[in-house]
Amino acid sequence: MFKGGVARNIVADTAEVGVEVRSADDAKLEREAEAVIEAFRAAAEEFGAELEFTKEYIPVAQLEEGVRFLTAVLKARTG
Repeated sequence: MFKGGVARNIVADTAEVGVEVRSADDAKLEREAEAVIEAFRAAAEEFGAELEFTKEYIPVAQLEEGVRFLTAVLKARTG
């Protein structure tokens, strides 16, 4: 997801970017998330921008629960 600017071909005052990183391996998830954040930090520093971010973590157990639920729903729908 990307939001920024109010017209074409301008440099926006602010921009919002949404990034999602997924992995069934918690350690890999953390490494990849940190790599994304570091890339944004480096770009912000290079261009003199300010970076603010929030990181939301959804444990693998919750994802597995959701997958089991959706699988059950799909099986019930298809008979």
